[in-house]
Amino acid sequence: MKNFFKMEGKFFNILSKITDLLWLNVLTIVCCIPIITAGAAITAMYSVTLSMVKKEEGYLTKDFFKAFASNFLQATAMWAVILGGAFVILADVHIIGNYAPQFQTWLLIPMCFIVIVLLALYLYAFPLQAYFKNTIRGTLGNALKLSLAHLPYTIVFLILQAMPVIVIYYVTNIGFLVALGWGFAGIGYLCSFAYHGIFHKYEEQEAADVSDSQTE
Repeated sequence: MKNFFKMEGKFFNILSKITDLLWLNVLTIVCCIPIITAGAAITAMYSVTLSMVKKEEGYLTKDFFKAFASNFLQATAMWAVILGGAFVILADVHIIGNYAPQFQTWLLIPMCFIVIVLLALYLYAFPLQAYFKNTIRGTLGNALKLSLAHLPYTIVFLILQAMPVIVIYYVTNIGFLVALGWGFAGIGYLCSFAYHGIFHKYEEQEAADVSDSQTE
């Protein structure tokens, strides 16, 4: 019990982690404000949280902006795809609801399919971008494949990612402050344990395939 409260003990490690996530959340929210930079900000956040999970974290602010800069073009392009798809869905809902309600039922299935695809891309594309080097097309394709291959995790990720937004909209006072202060980075950190487990398996498989090809 004495070791628990030592500077290198669990108490101060937990306190340090909470403080880091608070600051990471601030950085992420600020860098998401221009909207178009949100993809790079989310990728940078996952780059830091995945490093935390692997116990390879360094200087948080420096690492965040380094990842933000190095992933900016690809992450922004992927975010533009997701944002563009969401805009199209919202525009279609508005047009159909106001001008062509008779087609609402017929268009519901394809629109739901597009929403599912966009959610899958959002859940996996940015962690993948933070973890692997790949093309935009390759990352988006892998995001869709992983969302199906690990469907139970995908559902859990979706529920967890929705929690801060739900709390911010429907809960006041302390719940709002907690969600705004730690919600996005905190949820990202929790999800990163599962993301790392999933990605590491494929990383090992890829390394084994490369090793086999070199020995042939």
